[in-house]
Amino acid sequence: MNNSEISKRDKYNGEIALFCGWEFDKNQYRQWISPNGTGFAYPPAYNRDLNQMHEAEEHLSTEEIKTYMGHLLDIMGISVWCITHVSAAQRAEAFLKTIGKWEE
Repeated sequence: MNNSEISKRDKYNGEIALFCGWEFDKNQYRQWISPNGTGFAYPPAYNRDLNQMHEAEEHLSTEEIKTYMGHLLDIMGISVWCITHVSAAQRAEAFLKTIGKWEE
């Protein structure tokens, strides 16, 4: 993985974190602050962790969930069985497309 891919991955994880209520504190040690106030060096690795993606999905509105499901179907093909096997990276992509933060 090259630096551009790492940078894009980190940016995407940050975009999901911000949507989910995290904050990035540039002034205090450049850390990520979780919704409960705990500081971390990095946002959650949504693109690699299904548990984190499940938590992020809970922040979507009913309308956003419909859009999200459409993006998942586009990524996996029109199959309900395939939806149950979507990876964390694919869920993160669909999530970012839903909230308007995905860049091709």
